[in-house]
Amino acid sequence: MEDNLTPEQMAKSINDRLDKTVSKADLESLRTEIATLNEKGLVTKEDFDKLDGDMQKMSETLNKLTENKEVHRTTLRQAIKEQIDANKTKSNAEKQIDMVLKVDNLFNIQVITGGSFDGDEANLDALLLSESAIETGFAPDLRRELTLLNEMRNATPLRIGDGLKWIEPEDQNGVPLTVNEANLKPIGTVKYARKSKESDKIAIYFQIAEEFLNRADFLMTEVNNHFRSLLTEELEEKVFTVADGVMSYATPFVVPVGYTVVEANRLDAINAVATSMKLLKYKPSHVVLNSADVSMMFATKGLDGHYSLSNGDSIRLINNGQTLVIGTNQLRIIEVNSDLLAIGSVAVIDWAKLKFGLGVVRLKSDPYTNMRQNILNFLMEAPFCVARPSNYPYAVVSSPFETIITEITPT
Repeated sequence: MEDNLTPEQMAKSINDRLDKTVSKADLESLRTEIATLNEKGLVTKEDFDKLDGDMQKMSETLNKLTENKEVHRTTLRQAIKEQIDANKTKSNAEKQIDMVLKVDNLFNIQVITGGSFDGDEANLDALLLSESAIETGFAPDLRRELTLLNEMRNATPLRIGDGLKWIEPEDQNGVPLTVNEANLKPIGTVKYARKSKESDKIAIYFQIAEEFLNRADFLMTEVNNHFRSLLTEELEEKVFTVADGVMSYATPFVVPVGYTVVEANRLDAINAVATSMKLLKYKPSHVVLNSADVSMMFATKGLDGHYSLSNGDSIRLINNGQTLVIGTNQLRIIEVNSDLLAIGSVAVIDWAKLKFGLGVVRLKSDPYTNMRQNILNFLMEAPFCVARPSNYPYAVVSSPFETIITEITPT
């Protein structure tokens, strides 16, 4: 710095240099020069204090911006201003603003003019201003909530090929009678039979390249979860459908003699089915409904705008809405999708009367069959079985709501 400059010129020179300084070493050099000028009396104390404060702030800012050992060479405002100034001497066809923002590992932004930079950021498009972050999460497929499998906690454990076995009365005779003095007492007999039902199994087979396992082994958890979810969702459908599941044992509603309800609705229909089962000594415990029917049923309003359940608690929901109480009947609600039970139908079940068998989902791998192609084979499978003893014919009752309402409406 020249010694023949006036204090005002020196201060302006220092400020100009501060605007362009970017390294911590340069800031320290300026601090030393200012101290020297102050000793010579060329810079006033007020000038020194102001510049010293400005440098302190810039040093603190610089320290924060250079924690990753990289320096911001240019501010965005400076870069744009430089190009605007350069455009003043160009024709309209030549004028342009050309820059990219280079994002480092800490997501600090470095402005580089000229429209290009070293190609080390493979995930950044040079035509974009910036990419703020990379999301590494997954967007899994939508799956049915496993409401039915959750109710099968006490299922008999099965292995592949196992049969589900139980014992039930096969032949029974005789009833107790009031016996007068010196008369013969009645004879009773009972025979039991061993019953069984063969289990089915549900399986899925998939292959994965060895290269995939080595390069993207973190994805194996996602692959495993995908096929496990696919299998369990299908498993729930199999244990409920009319082919060989719970609904294969469904019988239509039979209205009890003399049972009528005036202006019956769907809640009355459920109550009628549960009552008909209780009259036959069953203990109805679950009601299976389509989610749409649940929504419509509990959104019914009276003429005064109040919901139908506002009726003195003779009909209510308990256990966080999971259990329906109608009079003395308490039924756990199982909501299902239309692929399991159509809208407009209902199934009431004495769950304890059914027999369930389930096996754990097992994953088997084979690295040898397709070794030449560097492919590993995987097999995921689980056994299952649903049975209803023959002496419980009315354990599952299912009919359309309209049919039940028609049956219980007085003629």
